[in-house]
Amino acid sequence: ALAATERGRRVVEPIARAYRDQSRKALNAGNYRQAKDAANQALRLAQDESSRKELRAILRTCYGNLSGYSSVFNYRTTDLAAMFDADPGRAQTRSPLAASLLSLGLYDEAADEIFGTDSGKSRASRPGGTLGLSPFALAVLANRGDHADYAIAYAEPLLGSIPADFQISLMPRDLAELFYPAPYRNALLKYCSEYRVDPRLVLSLARQESRFKPGVKSVASARGLLQLIPETAQAMANEAGLKGFRLEDAYDPYIAVRLGSLYVSRLMREFPGDTYAAAAGPRDDSPAWSSWSCW
Repeated sequence: ALAATERGRRVVEPIARAYRDQSRKALNAGNYRQAKDAANQALRLAQDESSRKELRAILRTCYGNLSGYSSVFNYRTTDLAAMFDADPGRAQTRSPLAASLLSLGLYDEAADEIFGTDSGKSRASRPGGTLGLSPFALAVLANRGDHADYAIAYAEPLLGSIPADFQISLMPRDLAELFYPAPYRNALLKYCSEYRVDPRLVLSLARQESRFKPGVKSVASARGLLQLIPETAQAMANEAGLKGFRLEDAYDPYIAVRLGSLYVSRLMREFPGDTYAAAAGPRDDSPAWSSWSCW
């Protein structure tokens, strides 16, 4: 915002240039930690993509030469289907169907075969078998197949071992997606578009409320992916026209996304443009919501 004004630009650009020059000089001298720190500062101030690209390249070189950073690049997995093509016998003895699905690149179906298809309370939180996959590859498979609860349970403990200033855009993609899963994409896009809410807000609420566990229930009887309390779930089901809705249906992640998206749209109408207030819940004096908590 400062750089968008003439006066601000006169202040920001020299600082950005100084940090960029400092990072180049330190890199050439083999001082990777200093180069990293300067590049991070410059990246915050860079206004054009060519500068950002150069700074990311500097950071990538620094990461490869710094302990604690270079280990992040060990979290890579080859295409899962190719892994089984190389040694099909390894998987065939455990789950022929899952191995066949993987060989066809059908990750959703393979994940369901390994982790189970039940979307409700009884869905297993652990795989029925590993198929010889490493824990990382198994988490990647879970994430590709809408079993983000397993993926994030594997990934979050890793955060403590990754430097806080590691640029997410430079992480191996499979690893970054474990930290920021986006399950039930089709349902999110469909219902968030229908109810005119940002799918990233609904996704964030699901992450915080349930860690993507569709079968979780709180002491307040809040259910499912978005932890809807019974009154909210029933009211949204009525408004959405879901005939024969039962509270147990809130454990179905697709129904939870539908009802949660509708509820978020009502909250955003209550608090226009204020996602913080919407996430916190309705006003106490709101006649429409006075008897409900948000989630």
